[in-house]
Amino acid sequence: GINVSRFKVGDAVYGDMSEEQFGTFCEYKCVNEKALYLKPDNMSFNDAAALPSAGVIALQGLTNTKQLEAHEHLLLNGAGGGMGTYALMVALHWGAKVTAVDSTYKQDKILSLGATAVIDYKKHDYIKNEISYDRILDCQSVHTAFKYPKKLKEDGIYYMVGGKVSSLLSVALLGPILSKGKHIKILLGRFNNAKEINTIEELYKEGIKPIIDKVYPLDDISNAFDHFISGNFFGKIVIRIMDEE
Repeated sequence: GINVSRFKVGDAVYGDMSEEQFGTFCEYKCVNEKALYLKPDNMSFNDAAALPSAGVIALQGLTNTKQLEAHEHLLLNGAGGGMGTYALMVALHWGAKVTAVDSTYKQDKILSLGATAVIDYKKHDYIKNEISYDRILDCQSVHTAFKYPKKLKEDGIYYMVGGKVSSLLSVALLGPILSKGKHIKILLGRFNNAKEINTIEELYKEGIKPIIDKVYPLDDISNAFDHFISGNFFGKIVIRIMDEE
């Protein structure tokens, strides 16, 4: 309509719909223009679909409180998912050391991205090793907040992205009390943040692109969800509404 000032008819756009009542498994969606960004010409639609949610959360996990630095050691729990693979690639791109945690199925794939070390969570619990980390980004938290302070170096940062409800409540309620100079928090993603979108586009130019496990057409969406629920995927699963022109 006449109130739209950021775009013109025919522009290719992308963005995260979580603050726009979702609805992206559809052919048409009406949203506020503030939720969208011009898709760079060098970015495919598949990559554009995979980036805004996972990429923004990953960047906030690596930069909130303070940015991850080249000399630091990151523990990434759930490194084989959409957010995890992107965070892994960005952290390595910035020169950090990364220990990645995920299933046996994803170990070789994670190593192929350049992870410094991998831990199979079905065989080893990283909480029980003797190593402490500068930052922990936890996509699959299963422990209470009491477990995390000892895993962090002085001024270390722990962010919970996802996991068990009991872990979420524990970190939310006890994290600030147990921190004592460290940071133990839930990462509350701020989507449609121009800062992170700009960084995503710059990283894309530098070769940091999302890992896409499989692309499904819209009429095969049930199988896409079956694939997701199985856990046997690496990176993002994308739904293609129509073929790219």
